[in-house]
Amino acid sequence: MIDQIRTEPDYDNRIRQAPIVVIDFYALWCGPCRMIQPLLEEYDNELATSSAGKVAFFKVDVDECADLAAKMGVAAMPTFVIYHNGTKATTVVGASMPKIKEQVDALLEKEN
Repeated sequence: MIDQIRTEPDYDNRIRQAPIVVIDFYALWCGPCRMIQPLLEEYDNELATSSAGKVAFFKVDVDECADLAAKMGVAAMPTFVIYHNGTKATTVVGASMPKIKEQVDALLEKEN
């Protein structure tokens, strides 16, 4: 299960929890967000085995954390903000697992 971030200080700590961190900004009412969630869980489990400790996934409910979502420039859901070594590397807008995997895989290449 992907952990939920509920506060900005928690967000600031979590983006440094692993070399690569993927933050899923979602909404409960968002159909594409619900569609991609099981795929994210599966990818998270896959990476936990193949790249243990190198990638962490977290999620932020934009309705619960509207200020944080606005600060991060989230205007559409889902939006995935990907960090590398605590620095924002890229953003993926939309429920596209191929794009998310492409970005994470590229960062994993830098780690190896």
